[in-house]
Amino acid sequence: MFEIKVPELAESITEGTISRWLKNVGELVQEGEPVVELETDKVNLEVPAAGTGVLTEVLRQKGETVKVGEVIGRLDENAAAAPQAAAPQAGGAPSGQPAPVTPPAAQPAPQPVTGVPAAAAANGTANVPAAPNSAKAAEQAATATPAARKLARERGIDLQQVSARDPLGRIGTEDVKNYTPGVPAPGATALSVPGSPAQQGAGGQPAQPGPVGQPDKEIERIPMSRRRLTIANRLLNVKNTTAMLTTFNEVDMTAIMDLRNRRKDKFQEKFNVKLGFMSFFVKAVVGA
Repeated sequence: MFEIKVPELAESITEGTISRWLKNVGELVQEGEPVVELETDKVNLEVPAAGTGVLTEVLRQKGETVKVGEVIGRLDENAAAAPQAAAPQAGGAPSGQPAPVTPPAAQPAPQPVTGVPAAAAANGTANVPAAPNSAKAAEQAATATPAARKLARERGIDLQQVSARDPLGRIGTEDVKNYTPGVPAPGATALSVPGSPAQQGAGGQPAQPGPVGQPDKEIERIPMSRRRLTIANRLLNVKNTTAMLTTFNEVDMTAIMDLRNRRKDKFQEKFNVKLGFMSFFVKAVVGA
């Protein structure tokens, strides 16, 4: 039995984080072959196997913090490796045997509209009752800024009829100001409320809702790596312990300006380089 231990890391580093396991439980590992990758504050390193064997135990998982000398897994030189799953043939079934037939899933019966008789729903002649407080519901359905809602209420404008220029469908004050009754803005989409006439097509059937705008982008949270966490801690420590000051030193540059104006043309002709201020600064620093 060989133990997989966290080796000695860089100077002043006593712990690390398991970045990933390079081998799965049941796989055969040769001596010296990398088994696991560790992430530290400075470097990432791979831990090699101390001998040949099968990985039988993984004691610490990915993302866990481990200390130097800690046992994180074991190899058994007497264990047999797990058999690899045979790849399926091109036909999807073993040669000479018919492929299994999967029965189609039963389709659920369509449910009638709530509150409408089944016969009327089947004939398509039922009218969906209008939602109560349709004006208030329309205002809530429209995604608008508080200032745009207030302006729309003052002018008596239905936000359902206002077109948004924002890609996410939010209505702003400029959209309310530029709104003209009966003339929707080009390329914009009108918001609709369930049960309103805009959502009812011919015969009283609900019309297909149109696009209201692009939804918000999905947010993916990724844990910080140890290296980035260390950098963030160091920067915060510097900010908290260092006085953020700016010092201004005024110098009389009149004599240098006069000298530069007198010599700059000849200096450029002789050395093909413009006479700047850096040479004066360097001479002053060396003299100091």
